[in-house]
Amino acid sequence: VDAGKAAAKAPKDAAAQRALQERAAAAQEAARSLVAANDKQNAVAHLRQQAKYAAAASMELNTIAATRRAKTGDARTDGALLDAAKRSADAMARLLDAVRDAGAHQPTNAAQAGEQFDTLAAVAKQTVSDAFPAVAAAKRALPAVAHEAGKTELDAAATEAQGAIKRLNEAAKKERVAGAHEFDDAFRVLQHDAGDLDAALAAARGGTLAPRPGQSSSTALSLLTNGAKQLAQGSMTVAKASAAPQTLGAATKSSAETASQVVQAAKALAACTPDADTRVALLERAKALNAHATEMATSAQAVAAT
Repeated sequence: VDAGKAAAKAPKDAAAQRALQERAAAAQEAARSLVAANDKQNAVAHLRQQAKYAAAASMELNTIAATRRAKTGDARTDGALLDAAKRSADAMARLLDAVRDAGAHQPTNAAQAGEQFDTLAAVAKQTVSDAFPAVAAAKRALPAVAHEAGKTELDAAATEAQGAIKRLNEAAKKERVAGAHEFDDAFRVLQHDAGDLDAALAAARGGTLAPRPGQSSSTALSLLTNGAKQLAQGSMTVAKASAAPQTLGAATKSSAETASQVVQAAKALAACTPDADTRVALLERAKALNAHATEMATSAQAVAAT
């Protein structure tokens, strides 16, 4: 302000004009630093919030997985789910420790905020890798859970945990990864199919699932067989693309679209199948496939972000 007054009083004074320019530049730099620090502090706060949500959702899934009515009766399947839940619980405990540490040490500048974000993001990314298998294990166990209420609870908890872990993974990124739009498209397809299958399962259990005009079991079976072959090839393509992370988005989107074709073919075949139990079994297998495809897409996105 003083430099501005001096420059205004002596508009031809070169020294006063330089002083004004220097003060203005300093003020601009201070403003940029303040904005940068605020942005990074906001990123830390957002990451901490998503970490808490992910921990709560995962803990709920782990609790339900341990209940008797969520058991399948198969020792191997039940053991795999409990082992995955234990790893998830341990990972979430470490994440919450990191969240508490971040809350106890508030950064005072952009550099400190950036370091704090990097530290917390590293823990969050490892947590995503350690916690998501519990979601996948729960989805795989669903078809064999005999208790209907237990199956519904496990399915809902797994879906909630899956979304929370995905949001945690997003919050841990400094910037959008290469192929981000393709990853968004892939998840959009997979999430739509998950909801579509839930509705189809409800209709199958209620006896109202019916084929669409023109659908036949032979056509659906042919589409299912061809789609399964293409999906196997697509999965191999995604695995190979891990060596070139910039191509993972496109490969993942293509694989998700192929998985969607398989899911829709399975849904059509179920609708054309007269036996009620077989209908439900087909749709539950399709849900397991959808969960596996979502797990693969999440893993691919994590690789692309590194």
